[in-house]
Amino acid sequence: MNLPRYRILTWIAASALAITAAAAAEPVVVVTNPTGDQWREAPVVVKWREGMPGKGAKGLLVGLYNTAEVPVQVDDLDADGTPDELVFLLDLGPGQTKRVTLTERPVAQPALFRAHAGMYIKTPEMRGMEGPGWESDLIAFRLYWDPRSPIDVFCKGQPILSLEQFAKATHDYHRNSKWGQDVLKVGTALGIGGFGVIENGKVAKASYARRSHQVVATGPLRAAMDLVYDDWETSGRKLALTARVGAFAGQHWGYADLALKALDGKPLPELVTGVVKHPDTELISDRTAGVLGRWGRQALGDGEKPGDADLGLGVAVPPARIAAFGEDAVNSYAAITPGDGTASYRYMADWGREADPVKSATQFGDRLRAVARLHPVVEIVF
Repeated sequence: MNLPRYRILTWIAASALAITAAAAAEPVVVVTNPTGDQWREAPVVVKWREGMPGKGAKGLLVGLYNTAEVPVQVDDLDADGTPDELVFLLDLGPGQTKRVTLTERPVAQPALFRAHAGMYIKTPEMRGMEGPGWESDLIAFRLYWDPRSPIDVFCKGQPILSLEQFAKATHDYHRNSKWGQDVLKVGTALGIGGFGVIENGKVAKASYARRSHQVVATGPLRAAMDLVYDDWETSGRKLALTARVGAFAGQHWGYADLALKALDGKPLPELVTGVVKHPDTELISDRTAGVLGRWGRQALGDGEKPGDADLGLGVAVPPARIAAFGEDAVNSYAAITPGDGTASYRYMADWGREADPVKSATQFGDRLRAVARLHPVVEIVF
């Protein structure tokens, strides 16, 4: 069939426009707050897939909400050269939905780093903090990299990154400063959000194992690291555990994603997390909401003076995964059903010397429930 020349040219031009439009199409992230809460800087995590921006990118990309720029962090969590997740922060009112367009455009100005992770073992130049640490600008955590294995917390009176300062030989993090302070006596307990398994009805931490670590993201919006425990031996069990721990900028809580394997061929045990049980503290326990914590005058002061200020400690676990809440001599804990060996939860603290502290166990419980509800609904539209 012979087409007139003008029709051929029109067809070619239309095809070129269609191809250009398809190539220019940018994915849109539709984010919804399904709760009645007001969310400020809610973390939005998007699983990366082919066709999304970020391949080969370093640093931040630009997302667009209407005409406002939204910084988007690109995370290659397994270091294989391909992005795994995109992360950005978004304010959302009760029931509100926002649409953020992802672009290939890099952020023009260097971003303010508001999240950080690193290993802080003592060196000749550094006092350190006895293990790995991760933080947002509002709170910091560290884990003792030895058989004690609890998670400790540093609280802050102002938005700031603190871990590198705390690790300096010239700094005493047991005294309050603009960087914040180590406020928790963990003893032999889980601390805040520490992890382990339930064995013979008791909490068993990952004390005796070969340890390794890897920082997988360190800001500016999210920090995360993998803590790996191979050949973990408890009484009668041999296990392997990877704990991905992290924090998001603008948030007062940290998170843990656990992956447990049995190396002895036996069924998986229940996982466990929880908080230290100090005397004269009030218990917060709401299995329906998945929250467990303690509040009272349990914060350390300067020079590790006990009972210096009020402190709330809590964990939030998906309710469907909770096998039981329990207590022993030093912990209030949540036993987590083994499932496929994976589990995720959050942990938070509220210090009486912060800018806007809670005033009671009831208020702390409300804040802990709000953290448990903070899960944006995310849809990708191409």
